[in-house]
Amino acid sequence: MRNCSKCGAVIPAGELFCPKCGAEVQLVANYETMESRAHIERKKQLEKEARERELAEQAAREQREKKRKLQKRIRIISVSVFMVAALIIAALCINTVLHNNSFDYQYTKAAECYENKDYSNALNHIEKAVSIEPQSEKGGILLGRVQEALDRPLKAVSAYETVIQYHPESEEAYSLLIPLYIELELYDELQALLSACKVGSILEQYGDYITYEPVFSLESGEYTGKQTLELSVEGNGDIYYTLDGTIPSADTLRYTDPIELDEGTTIVNAVYINTRNISSEMVTGKYQITAASATAPKITPASGVYTASYDGSDPKITIDVPEGYTAYYSFDEKATEKSLRYSGPVSMRSGTHIFYAVLADKDGNLSDIGSATYIYNKAAPTPSASPKKYSGSSDNSSSDDGSASNNNSNNDSNDDSGSGSSDQEESSDDKTSESGEDSRDSDE
Repeated sequence: MRNCSKCGAVIPAGELFCPKCGAEVQLVANYETMESRAHIERKKQLEKEARERELAEQAAREQREKKRKLQKRIRIISVSVFMVAALIIAALCINTVLHNNSFDYQYTKAAECYENKDYSNALNHIEKAVSIEPQSEKGGILLGRVQEALDRPLKAVSAYETVIQYHPESEEAYSLLIPLYIELELYDELQALLSACKVGSILEQYGDYITYEPVFSLESGEYTGKQTLELSVEGNGDIYYTLDGTIPSADTLRYTDPIELDEGTTIVNAVYINTRNISSEMVTGKYQITAASATAPKITPASGVYTASYDGSDPKITIDVPEGYTAYYSFDEKATEKSLRYSGPVSMRSGTHIFYAVLADKDGNLSDIGSATYIYNKAAPTPSASPKKYSGSSDNSSSDDGSASNNNSNNDSNDDSGSGSSDQEESSDDKTSESGEDSRDSDE
């Protein structure tokens, strides 16, 4: 058996090719000469040198690659270090800027300057702080204090008002603002502030500065009949008013009793002045009063011609007086509230007379005037005599039996015949009787 000269595989007997690598089986052994051996050695030497050069070149390449990677790494590290340093520097700068422009920093610097009475720098810092946090309570209060220290009271007022706007329960802001209002006599602003204030301690301390608007018992408008207006207020001060549309003050009328509103237009202006002599806003009421117009009272009997009753008594005149009214009457002149007060039937007067009557309500408003004209003959009546209706002329209408006309004719003829003595006595008696009757009625 042989081995393949190329791959060393065993070649079975009789085979001409290597079953493994397919090389042709060498049947004759190789013979080496000195020349061929030297060639082989030279070849091996060259191959060795070539391998060494290749290894050297490979090592050099690897070395150059390592150096390149190292340089690259160094560059990356350098850039990274630079970037980190830049970021750190930027962060420090930003932090410094943010710190210097933060509310806390500016407020702290402002407070330090304020304590050191460096008010200009304190104002610079606190304005920056408030611009960062406009709703800060302590920032607004310090701003107000600095403005006061710089003798800028109105700017201080604005600062404290802003604090109260955002913090309506800030007792400190109220306690700083209210004295400024009082000092500057900003009483309207003070009233508005205290009206909206919910802090009990502030209201208790400054309650006597509060003014309340007077309350009117009647709303402005039109009314029928005399009205009574009452004014009221919560505080302990006084109400002052005018009735001519002028502005009330402590020098005008002081309210003590209800105001009577008479017929016509009345403008009532009123203010409340508290114990601190601070006036409230003016309140106005305008009233148009129209007199109550009751109809003329009903008078009984109707106008006409009358004679004495069968028993010789005078006929009686009555007035229908509605509930809630008072009647007044007079003879031969229009009745007013100064006339005789009606309390019962009134005796008719002898002769021709006009009886007037008027009604007055509880407010003194008068009705239309009623009237009736009576022609009364006190001559002795006859059984057939009866009263006649007054027709508005000097002629008397006849009764059913004509007796009233006869009596009047007789009376006229008696007057014409000159029996003056008896007529004068009768007239005197009549007047005495009528005067007594009127007097009794008036007393009643």
